[in-house]
Amino acid sequence: MSGRFINTERLEEKIIHYDSGKLTSETQYRYSVTGKLIKEKTLENGDTNHTYEYNEDENKVVKECIYFGGDLYEEVRFFYCLIIFF
Repeated sequence: MSGRFINTERLEEKIIHYDSGKLTSETQYRYSVTGKLIKEKTLENGDTNHTYEYNEDENKVVKECIYFGGDLYEEVRFFYCLIIFF
């Protein structure tokens, strides 16, 4: 069983999963004022956080950081290129 919570902007704020009546995981989402996902926090066997940075001009994710507990586990940078076919 799971529960989904949607905010007034119709963006997902939280997902909760239960198994046999016990909470097994919870994921919380935070958004920028423009509606872009900037933080995803999962509580399941510890605390995992994902943060996202955007290039606002191109509306693309340029960096994602993953934290376990409070420690940085992984940082991923995204680079985009334009491919033109003739």
